[in-house]
Amino acid sequence: MAEYGHKWRFVGVVGAAMILSLLTLQVSLAQTPDERIVFMSDRDGNREIYTMNPDGTDVQRLTNNEAQDLQPAWSPDKTQIAFTSNRDGNFAIYIMNADGSNQQPLSTDQFAYHEYPAWSPDGRYIAYASDKAGSFDVYIVEANGSNPQRLTSGDSYETEPAWSPDGRQIAYLQDIDGAFEVFLVNTNGGTPQRLTQSTGGDYFSPRWSPDGIQLAYALTIFDRAGNNSEIYLRNMASGTESLLVSHENSFVQGVSWSENGSTLVYQLQEIQAHWTIHRVSTSDGTLQVLTDQAYNSETPSWSTPQMTGVVSVGPASPGDLRINGSITANVLNVRTGPGPEYNGITQIRNGASVAAIGRNADSTWVQIEGSAQGWVNVRYVQLDNSSALNNLPITYTEVGEWGPAETPTGLRITATEVLRIRGGPGANYRQLENPDTIKAGETVEIVGRSRNGEWYKINVGNRSGWIVSGYGRLSGDLNANVPVLSS
Repeated sequence: MAEYGHKWRFVGVVGAAMILSLLTLQVSLAQTPDERIVFMSDRDGNREIYTMNPDGTDVQRLTNNEAQDLQPAWSPDKTQIAFTSNRDGNFAIYIMNADGSNQQPLSTDQFAYHEYPAWSPDGRYIAYASDKAGSFDVYIVEANGSNPQRLTSGDSYETEPAWSPDGRQIAYLQDIDGAFEVFLVNTNGGTPQRLTQSTGGDYFSPRWSPDGIQLAYALTIFDRAGNNSEIYLRNMASGTESLLVSHENSFVQGVSWSENGSTLVYQLQEIQAHWTIHRVSTSDGTLQVLTDQAYNSETPSWSTPQMTGVVSVGPASPGDLRINGSITANVLNVRTGPGPEYNGITQIRNGASVAAIGRNADSTWVQIEGSAQGWVNVRYVQLDNSSALNNLPITYTEVGEWGPAETPTGLRITATEVLRIRGGPGANYRQLENPDTIKAGETVEIVGRSRNGEWYKINVGNRSGWIVSGYGRLSGDLNANVPVLSS
């Protein structure tokens, strides 16, 4: 079994091994720490984490214990590595420094399995797959291990998350009728979108290009003649695919991009052989073998895309779109609402770092957090990506307020994640205050629902607000006793 967690259906496939003739390049590379590839190998008898140069030289071991250490992933700034290990029992997510020091567990669910950690482009969050809720779903957790949130909730196997460079979407694999397909889901929630439609094969390792224009993934077709594995590049705007490389009688997974997008690395296994790491040019398909066939080398990670100014911070309730920026005014008033008529909260000074998380309807004021929390005039904020301003949710609306308590229905929900309370059925409505969230484990009464079923109206004391559905356990069936209170 090459990786923990996947359904490797090709074990025992009978066929003669075909030796692939690959051209080994003599490439002159400027070697810097930022360019190193992290990967797993059993070259020393046990599965451990290593790094190497992009040409396969200068291999350095980072972990050393009797457990299995798998699936390493660089943080965007390459100062840390997330990985999977069973050193404390079940497979859990761990983090260590780039030199292997300070190895610490990130996940603490003792009776659940975790796999495939992936950093958000701003380094603040890690996505991973876990069976903590029964079946494998995709989760997002803060990089310090706090506030885990479930992003997908299907009954089938969902795994291998990969963040888009703008932080707004995650690509992942989902088992459909026994085969893995590639799906997309917004990091602020919503209905997943299916990208691929395979017949007789499995997709693996979806990975975004650093500029977000392309998505690379591997496809293995299983038939009586053997197994054919390919890597495709998908244009995310047009949906068209182009074949980058093809291998007969082999299996390909573990795709990862170089920081400049000119090259991919991946793992390849010929029939009855070990996994080896290869690299391929995205411009002309030129190939190079990086590791020896005498042992297994798997799941290379060359880079994690850095954020492009716009970042999301979790599923629909836990977070929304963000644009980082700084204050340009000498002194700027931070107010309770989007306009000079609102009370001042505090003042911030020139150069202060902020993140815009919302706007008013005409985008003249933005809601910020960071150096201060509140509303400021957008003309005094230098945004890293000002063209994305209108993509921010409108977080102040006239209807975004607490409503009166509604008639009880007898149906209650116990939150499994921290859920934001909003003034209406959507992430574009303002988050309410006092309280602003329903905590994990807290039980409240459902008094209504949106027509599409994605939002519940709840009573909180003598008031009512809205929470996103899908992140809690219901005390009964959602039936006609729960009225539709919004379209």
